[in-house]
Amino acid sequence: MSKRSLAMLFSGLIEGQLMGTEANTGGRERGNQESAYVTRNKGPWGRRGTRWVVAAIILLSALSIPAFGDTLTTDPVGFCPPPATVPVCTTGTGFGGETISVGTTSFGMEKNGSGTSSVPWYLLVAIPNYSGAAPTITSASFTQSGSADNEGAFTAVTAGSIYDFADGLTGDSSMNASNMFGSNEVSAFGSKPGYFEIFAYTFNPGIVSWTPYKFTVGGPGLPAGTFLAASGGSNPFSTPFTVTGLVGGPTVHTPEPGTLLSLVLGLVVFVLLRRRAVTSAAAEI
Repeated sequence: MSKRSLAMLFSGLIEGQLMGTEANTGGRERGNQESAYVTRNKGPWGRRGTRWVVAAIILLSALSIPAFGDTLTTDPVGFCPPPATVPVCTTGTGFGGETISVGTTSFGMEKNGSGTSSVPWYLLVAIPNYSGAAPTITSASFTQSGSADNEGAFTAVTAGSIYDFADGLTGDSSMNASNMFGSNEVSAFGSKPGYFEIFAYTFNPGIVSWTPYKFTVGGPGLPAGTFLAASGGSNPFSTPFTVTGLVGGPTVHTPEPGTLLSLVLGLVVFVLLRRRAVTSAAAEI
C-alpha cells in the first residue's frame, strides 16, 4: 500500500471516529444500556478505539521510512558532501528521493553493507555539455592509476547505463539516459543538456564498506549538473541513481521522524479525548 493510500485510510478513520461521536450524542435517549455499549465497543480503549490506534501506528511507520532512507534495495556506494556518513550518503535528497547534492570542489563517498570492492575500482564522472580535459580528482585514501579515460559523449538516446557505456563496467542499470536527463539534472544544470562527457578514473586500493572517503577536485571544480558514480566489480559495489552525487542538485526537504511522530500522536490524543468526553456525557444521561 502506498503512503498516499495509508494517509487516506488514516484520514477516513479519523472522520469515521468523529462521525461515530456525533451519532452517540444523538442517541442519548436510548439510556444507560446504550451508553454501556458505547463505552465497551466505541470508547477510547474499546475495540474500535484499539483498531484506530493500530492504524495510527501503521501510518507513522510508513511515513517515517523516507526520513531515514529512500528506495534503497541494495547496499550501494553513495556520494554526499563531506564528511561522509552512511545515512547521508545513502539517502536521496533530490526530486523523487533520487540523487544527492554535492559541491563543486569536494565530495564524500561511503558504502553501506559489508565487504571490500574489487581492485582497482572506477569512478565515473558525467559532465554535461563538456569538451575540456578530465578534471583533476584526488583522495588521500586512494592512488589513481594512469590518466582518466574519456569514454565519449553519452546522449539522451544512448542505450543502457553509463556503466555499459564505459567499456562494460559493472554497475546499476538505473544510471541511464532516462533518469540522467530528467528533472534533477534540469534543476542542477539549468536546462536539459545535449550530452554528458563520461570520464572513468581508475583507483586503488578497494572501497571498504562503512569507511568515509573524501575527494578533492582541482581547478574551478566540477560544473553544475555533473553526476558521480562508482563501479567496484559487483552491483552492490556500484551507485544507483537514487544515491548518485549530483553537483548543485536540488534538495527537497523531508520531514524529520520526530515531526511525524508529534503529528500522529497529536491526532491520536485529540480523537481519544473527544470520544472520552462524549462517552462520559452519554453515561450521565
